Amino acid sequence: AAAAAAAPAAGGKGKAAAAVIEIGAVAAGAAVAAAAPAVEAAASSVDMVMTVSGCNAAKVAGANFQLAYGSQSPVTALPPSEAGFHDVFGNAWEWAEDHFAAFPGFKVHPYYEDFSSPCFGGLHHMILGGSFMSTGQLASKFARYQFRPHFFQHATFRLVQSSSADLSLYDVSAASPEAPILPFFETSCMDAAEPYVGDHPCCSKARRERFTPTRDEEIERNNAKLAATKQSYETDALMGQYLSLHFGPLEVAFADYLDEIGILSDGLDFPKKCGDLVTGWAAKTGIPTGRALDLGCAVGRSSFEMARVFQQVVGIDLSQTFIDMANQVKADGSVAYKLKVEGDISAEVVAQIDPAIDASRCTFLQGDACALPADLGTFDAVLAANLLCRVPDPAVCLQGIADALNPGGVLVLTSPFTWLEEYTAKAKWVGGCVGEGGAAVRCGDALKALMASHGFCVLEEGKVRTGGFCVSSPAWSVVLGHLHRSRILCA
Repeated sequence: AAAAAAAPAAGGKGKAAAAVIEIGAVAAGAAVAAAAPAVEAAASSVDMVMTVSGCNAAKVAGANFQLAYGSQSPVTALPPSEAGFHDVFGNAWEWAEDHFAAFPGFKVHPYYEDFSSPCFGGLHHMILGGSFMSTGQLASKFARYQFRPHFFQHATFRLVQSSSADLSLYDVSAASPEAPILPFFETSCMDAAEPYVGDHPCCSKARRERFTPTRDEEIERNNAKLAATKQSYETDALMGQYLSLHFGPLEVAFADYLDEIGILSDGLDFPKKCGDLVTGWAAKTGIPTGRALDLGCAVGRSSFEMARVFQQVVGIDLSQTFIDMANQVKADGSVAYKLKVEGDISAEVVAQIDPAIDASRCTFLQGDACALPADLGTFDAVLAANLLCRVPDPAVCLQGIADALNPGGVLVLTSPFTWLEEYTAKAKWVGGCVGEGGAAVRCGDALKALMASHGFCVLEEGKVRTGGFCVSSPAWSVVLGHLHRSRILCA
């Protein structure tokens, strides 16, 4: 017979909760004294649903399930687990961060084909541990059940934080109150077998981008993005596009645009115009014209143009194929290549540099813009054209550029801010995101703020038109200066 009984007090302290209905003859107080059996049961490999009922669940299993009580009980009313956690099983379902996902080898059972499969897809979260009224299979420790998060009946949650993180694995110097170290823990729904995977961030290991990478993970991640960038530039078709963009000749490669005005004409000879920006601002600021650096030099046109003024120009690019081509142009003064006209039609054309340019002033090296060689030296001017949104860590790249500039040096940087996660993790983007309160953080504003933290101030701001096959993308530009270093940033 059912009899009214007081619920056990939370942890043996304070007032007892409101009266609950106890099923069976077990006294409520007896459960509190059952710590040893409960710990032993928790450590056992036996599925308790097969050995206990509501009559003895609280005493033997130390858990409020199988209708041991007719309602939920205080969290600390029953004995804790061996690890010291209360209510790991029974009392109320606990929401998990994991979405409901298929185990490897999952197959739909013909007797109930729409039980599990409609709940795969990243919308249903796992609920764990059962509740006071869970019986039968739902009271089993092997039970897997799911609901959408807006169902609150008899469901609770548990906040868990790692007791300690191995800080030796992380770059502690990069951490701050605004960017704390957040260790990553994998969830069971990550990368579930198709087609049972959701499109939410936590359904894929790409979710790691939201957490602090260890030093090894950061290196692996950046190497993967560098490889993706390098691979995208190592094709014959792209080589032809870059040679036409850098060297034309305009009357052949872009004959249809020579009579245009506006953005189409502005985009022609873009690499030359970038080189002219550097030499022009060198003249305006009166800086020395000893050494200049061209980061992301591609096939070298901007470097050659800078060599009209600077005594030594170093061009660096991630693509060895581009560097080899730049060195070939340097050695021979010209190179023949196939220009794609339309469809399968191509024309043999010649890319060449102005004979008045002393190409011997140029040195071309394969390298990473985020990890400049220690022995590279310093420069009076740096050009980084359309580079920032194709490196894995823009902030590191900008810091390296700042360190490479001589006092009073000039930096010209252009970017259309066409961020892609395959090249740059979203957490590394400079702007292009929605900040706190829903305000848009524009790339230009974020870049100016970042450079201001390095002591820069804005001297001039505007737009530079990109050229060649990217003529439709206007690039934002700003000129920055410093009390002791006058630098130009055209982005």
